[in-house]
Amino acid sequence: MVLYKNYWLPNRGTIFAALRIQKKLVALPGQRAGESQGEEYNISRGNQTLVLAREAEFHTELDKRGLRWQSERRNELFQPRQKVDELISAMRTVRGEDMYLFSKDGIREDPSYRGGRTRTPDEVREMQSRQLPTRTAAAGARAPYVSLRLSPQAIEALQKDDPTKYALLVEIVHAAFRKNNPGTDRSPTTPQATQTQTTQTRDPPPLRTVAFTRTQRENLRLGRVTRSMGDALFGGL
Repeated sequence: MVLYKNYWLPNRGTIFAALRIQKKLVALPGQRAGESQGEEYNISRGNQTLVLAREAEFHTELDKRGLRWQSERRNELFQPRQKVDELISAMRTVRGEDMYLFSKDGIREDPSYRGGRTRTPDEVREMQSRQLPTRTAAAGARAPYVSLRLSPQAIEALQKDDPTKYALLVEIVHAAFRKNNPGTDRSPTTPQATQTQTTQTRDPPPLRTVAFTRTQRENLRLGRVTRSMGDALFGGL
């Protein structure tokens, strides 16, 4: 209740009483209910809560006592005729968990609250939020990817400058190939560094673009490279 009171501190309004009600979805009479994923949900009004239902009960009680509307202007003011105790008395008829009274001395539980008056019939039914079935996207569809540009010169540079990483990458590809092709001794062709002579007038070879999906990047991070990744990385070089 202190948190509830602090919420109103920036405003000039004064809190006299508060009724605590369970936070849950319900369905009222006349509202259609359906089933999804084994749970019932409110078709007519998906955001129908128990708080809104109890608020309607409070308004009905105020209407019976003539405390809700200002008859001259038809404004909803919740204006008591004498004291605010008239409004508090109407709130005590609403079903809830417990009720609290606010004063200058602090916050205390209302000893006169008895859980509210039971309306016949008790029309609300507890509901759940609608659960949509999980949709599995097609393999590779909408998956983010990174582009890796390789050329024969890049392979040669990797083999020359960092042979350890080059050997590790080749071993990963070979291991993935052997896993996907059990019983075969054949290994994918590994690009070898070749001695090439180039002149200033010779155009460099075109770069090779390799696109890895999120799953392939995760497999590469874990040291599990599939055959398709090996073919995409080294094939045709």
